[in-house]
Amino acid sequence: MDGQNNGMKQQEDSYDRCVVCGEYTDMQKDWTLEMREHYVEGAGQLCGKCYRELYK
Repeated sequence: MDGQNNGMKQQEDSYDRCVVCGEYTDMQKDWTLEMREHYVEGAGQLCGKCYRELYK
């Protein structure tokens, strides 16, 4: 079970967290800005839910 948790941690570490709520997003850390959705310049990566709440 330890190896399974380690694999999950590595996967989580490769994805950005939302700067508002802290949840993991679908955006990988190594993706360029052109590849990202819900990225706010000067703030960072948001999840879809927070983005919709802030920019209705």
